[in-house]
Amino acid sequence: MTTDLERCLDGIISKLHSPAPEIVGQGLEGIDKLLYDFCILANPNSSKNKTIRPHSSTSNNSRRSHHSRHSSRRRSTTSSANSSSSSSREPSLYSSPSLSTYTDSPSSSVSSPGSQSSSNFIGTRKWRIPSATDPVFGEFIRLQDSFQYNLVSQLVIILAELERGKNRYQTNISFLLKDLQGCLLLHPGSRKVFLKDYNLRLLLDLLDPTVDNSILIKCIPVLVSCMVRDVKIIRLFEELEGPRIVCNLLKAKAEEDPANENNINYRKEVQVKVLEFLFFYLIPESQSSETEETRRIGGVIGRDGVLRRHMESKIEVLNEYLNTDVTDSLVRELVESRPFGKMKIDW
Repeated sequence: MTTDLERCLDGIISKLHSPAPEIVGQGLEGIDKLLYDFCILANPNSSKNKTIRPHSSTSNNSRRSHHSRHSSRRRSTTSSANSSSSSSREPSLYSSPSLSTYTDSPSSSVSSPGSQSSSNFIGTRKWRIPSATDPVFGEFIRLQDSFQYNLVSQLVIILAELERGKNRYQTNISFLLKDLQGCLLLHPGSRKVFLKDYNLRLLLDLLDPTVDNSILIKCIPVLVSCMVRDVKIIRLFEELEGPRIVCNLLKAKAEEDPANENNINYRKEVQVKVLEFLFFYLIPESQSSETEETRRIGGVIGRDGVLRRHMESKIEVLNEYLNTDVTDSLVRELVESRPFGKMKIDW
């Protein structure tokens, strides 16, 4: 028997593969809205967010404004989840998924009257990846394990089409990247899609200085989301010259002389995103002691046969593309500020 969520995902995926760019955009909005619905259901801070009901019909302008507010709220949840990947606690959940009315309509949205806490419920709590038994996210997680309903696989196909110029709309690419990050954070198993070099190249191809800054700002967190705790993808990233691409982007944006002053803030934000990525990349993947052998190969070989790099090895990689003073300052900031905690991690 087909469930409401399955019917919702069928409608979204059908729209994603439409030849009409505006219909593709509606499919992407449907994913965004669905993930936001889940976040509201999982919100432990407000007793008023127990139901989801569609808003009444509005004009296109007010709808875009309404959706923008919801999008900014969800961005805070995904960035918070990303930054707390190394150590986390699960937020308390009280809502049942049976309370949700799934819909892929971009004009319908979550109603949370009188509540100000819903916009940052994860921002004040540690995020933990939900399991297939989670009372809110469970069915979605189980469906993402299937080929038929896995959204990351579908989004990668659409991204390839957009990059080839078919239905190329900048807003669609930006929306797609935001949806992609949300799906990767909720369902780590979907990261396996990026074990294929041609899929990972899709993200690396977007990290070009000529690409619009707004796209770069969304693409870099997606790259982190598909690589976190997955050393196979990190090694593939290195094989595809990812460190060179990211470092060149940093240097290009630092040297850029913007013709439009309104572009300055975007340019600075790109630099911040690149620096955040480099902090992530420098995290040691093993706590084993260095020996002459580990220094020779750059780390230790795990039971799965994949290399785990020490920080010293990653510093050498970055020094090939950045001034050593820049790399040293990154390492010093990472060690002193500890944005990822004590980094006692074995991946």
